[in-house]
Amino acid sequence: MRLRIYFTLIGLLPLFLVAQQAKREVSGQGRTLAVNNALPYWVEPGMDADKQPVAYRSFNRHTSCDDCSETISLPFDFTFYGNTYRSVYLNANGNITFGGSLATFTPESFCLKGPMMVAPFFADADLQKGGELKYLIADHYFIATWTGVTHFHQQGESPTGLTNTFQVLIHDGTLTAINGIDFPANATVLFSYRDMQWTTGHSSGGVGGLGGTAATVGLNQGDGLTCHAFGRFDHEGEDLTPYSETLSGVSALDYRHIAFNGADASAVDLEASQSRQPQFSATEWKLFPNPCTTTFRLQTDLANDVPVTYVLRDITGRLADRQVVYAESGEIAFERQDSWAPGMYFVEITFEGGHWSSTLLIR
Repeated sequence: MRLRIYFTLIGLLPLFLVAQQAKREVSGQGRTLAVNNALPYWVEPGMDADKQPVAYRSFNRHTSCDDCSETISLPFDFTFYGNTYRSVYLNANGNITFGGSLATFTPESFCLKGPMMVAPFFADADLQKGGELKYLIADHYFIATWTGVTHFHQQGESPTGLTNTFQVLIHDGTLTAINGIDFPANATVLFSYRDMQWTTGHSSGGVGGLGGTAATVGLNQGDGLTCHAFGRFDHEGEDLTPYSETLSGVSALDYRHIAFNGADASAVDLEASQSRQPQFSATEWKLFPNPCTTTFRLQTDLANDVPVTYVLRDITGRLADRQVVYAESGEIAFERQDSWAPGMYFVEITFEGGHWSSTLLIR
């Protein structure tokens, strides 16, 4: 039996006693999704924002926990809703807070009274059941990545196998490039998503990881009046209705970025930023060897370090592999995975400025 009662950080009032506010201020309803569903700004755990190897820290010293938090000192000033902070609370349930930790596992719709929160995916994650949470503290930025985390299950309940992978980055306003790609310095909060499969834990009314009380994405000032409520998610699907009370499908977040200016919580248009990047054609692409047995390569006219999203599907349309990769010396190499059975596959590459597709025979 799981009995959990928590309190707000202000006034120590039970969360369920907080009254609904009559006024809601939602700022900056701009376009926030990166083009082509690519992830040019995703920072791989084990790498820094300059794509250099670096040691990450494990959340809670790699001690498995549920609904726990860790206090982290920052070596830079982070401005959030006009206040400046030098520490952050990293919370297991898909969010970071300022001024105090948050153990609450059932999300409420923003605007909330209580925690000042940056929530890439506020929902009931359970690190005891799988996945990991790691973070990097750099001189001017902080990154936390939830990798393959699952939702809370009732004791005795069979695991669903559903996992989420997502990331939050905050910085002091001096970060102008990520992975060698220009980045708008005013985007001091960045959410990034890979494969998102679940929305809700059992204690939040979820059945099989879906339904119940919807997961929340956005920024919350904590006064019950002011927030940036990007969206809420409670089901599988790619339907997305941001900045509204309409619930969205969690797969709409797959391989997307959402960016904000943390100082005033306004949205930052990453599409406008990316439009300044060079455009490339796909006129000289070549896939070899085909048939493939162990490794196949793409020969391309893309410049080095240009991010491309690679998708491989079998003839039934089942997803076999998907990742963001980078061209190097005019080639991209792919090692055959154990899950790739012999047969015909469809390869699709998308990148800033276009896409390319072909078929691949694996023997």
